[in-house]
Amino acid sequence: MHPENRGNPEIVHLAKIQLYSRNNPSPSVRTDHPNMNLISIIIGICCAILMCFGLIIFLGWINWFVLAGCVFGVIFGALSDKKSGLTINAAVMAVGFLRLLLGGGVM
Repeated sequence: MHPENRGNPEIVHLAKIQLYSRNNPSPSVRTDHPNMNLISIIIGICCAILMCFGLIIFLGWINWFVLAGCVFGVIFGALSDKKSGLTINAAVMAVGFLRLLLGGGVM
């Protein structure tokens, strides 16, 4: 703090707030959610296994459930700093959508 501002109570108060906020970040600012990435990966793997059954002829309707599950996986993956869960769910969603498109499930 500059020596001529030491007596000003408003400047001292602002300096204390700045020092406090630098040492104690707000919980709403924190974006690291490692469990969200794990949840997203688990959802993506479950949807990928389910999608394998959806690739079989006459079972293409299963891909509608796969797409719905992948939406939740993408949401959880977007809340995490790591993007591996988001990538898995996006890939599964793309293959499931392509299967629905080719099978006539999406017009």
